[in-house]
Amino acid sequence: MNRCVRVAYRYHDADVVNLNVSAWNGSFGGSTDLWFAQGELGARDGPP
Repeated sequence: MNRCVRVAYRYHDADVVNLNVSAWNGSFGGSTDLWFAQGELGARDGPP
């Protein structure tokens, strides 16, 4: 049974980044688009 998780870079501009995340466990699959403000995915030191 094939299983996979895929993260695909889709788009960016000066303000936002768009990623597509999809997953398949062999019998069920789904995907979603994620939008992030530029700089939001960086490492942080503790809670915001």
